[in-house]
Amino acid sequence: MKKEKDLTLKQATANCIFAIKLLWGLSRRRVIHMALVALFGYITWTFFAVFFMRYVAGAIQNGTPFLTIFTYIGIVCFVTLFITIYTAYVKNVVIPLDDVKVYSKLYKEIYSKADNVELSCYEDNTFYDKYTMAVDGASDKITQTTKLILEVIAALSAAIVTYSAMFQIDKKLILFVLSPFIGNFIFGYFAKQTAFPPV
Repeated sequence: MKKEKDLTLKQATANCIFAIKLLWGLSRRRVIHMALVALFGYITWTFFAVFFMRYVAGAIQNGTPFLTIFTYIGIVCFVTLFITIYTAYVKNVVIPLDDVKVYSKLYKEIYSKADNVELSCYEDNTFYDKYTMAVDGASDKITQTTKLILEVIAALSAAIVTYSAMFQIDKKLILFVLSPFIGNFIFGYFAKQTAFPPV
């Protein structure tokens, strides 16, 4: 059996862009809601990890009136509640209803293209195998790929903001931030290269 070649970074990126464009063409609402859920999730995480406790600790230290601190906490709770309700609405209402729309439109498009293919192509085992693999769970693969890409973009943005804020607080903190990366990607790589093969 012929071994399939691994995807290069360029091919993987092209496939991800294709998945987002395809889902955007099938349901723009789905992409927008997924992007907002990912964005709000990481905005909330970044806010509580960096800004919320710093404000509360600074306000107490500076002698800010209790009513001001209480109002600030109340606004934060209200916004967090809104984000939680919106996320639950998207996951439990928008996505299940939209799955039907994406599924029907996608498979209608796939089968319309399949009608234009000559019957002799289906006699070719390689073509038939690739076709059935493409059709099998296509809508789930496209939506999951798009979701992961949007979450990666949101996570990278949140990480940049968090590390920038940490660097502004104390420049020495960057050493604690970078040390796991250095340990995993540099020392871990050399340790893997010199490790004994498994018995």
